[in-house]
Amino acid sequence: MQIRQAETAGDMLDIFATRRAVFHLEQGISLDREIDDIDFTKGTIHLLGEDASGTIAAARISPPKIGIPADLAEMFPQLPRDTITGKLGRFAVLPAARGCGNGKELVRGAESLALSCWARSEGGGVVLLQVAAQAPVIGFYQKLGYRLVTSRDPYLDAGIEHRDLVKLVEPQASVVQFPGRWL
Repeated sequence: MQIRQAETAGDMLDIFATRRAVFHLEQGISLDREIDDIDFTKGTIHLLGEDASGTIAAARISPPKIGIPADLAEMFPQLPRDTITGKLGRFAVLPAARGCGNGKELVRGAESLALSCWARSEGGGVVLLQVAAQAPVIGFYQKLGYRLVTSRDPYLDAGIEHRDLVKLVEPQASVVQFPGRWL
């Protein structure tokens, strides 16, 4: 799977079609909840995962914020209070493309892109990333190094139980290639 950042209106249509297939048709989430204001907010980054058949996966990186919420500061006391935090979400992989590492590759690609876009050298070049995970896939994110935010209770989003997870992402050699450059 090749991962790249959305650049055109056609890319966004492919992303929304992928998300519609997963979140609306498969999981029953209404389209008015699935597509929201964050999708059109300045600074939001959308990713596509493609293979020979076309778009098979999508993800969204919400605009970053400076500062760590108090409960996360307790989990990461070594971080400066002005560390950049971000949210990854809307990870969607079409059913036929699951079970072969595409989800893992998509998450790693989103992490690498967030780090390269946001990391500041004066802050140690690190980014604290949050994911609101549906309960059935919490273990998937934990295997990728995400930690459960135990200070936050489970909650329902679109009728599906979610939990917040967090990961400190630091610069390292990456195996994800975006067109024209390594991240």
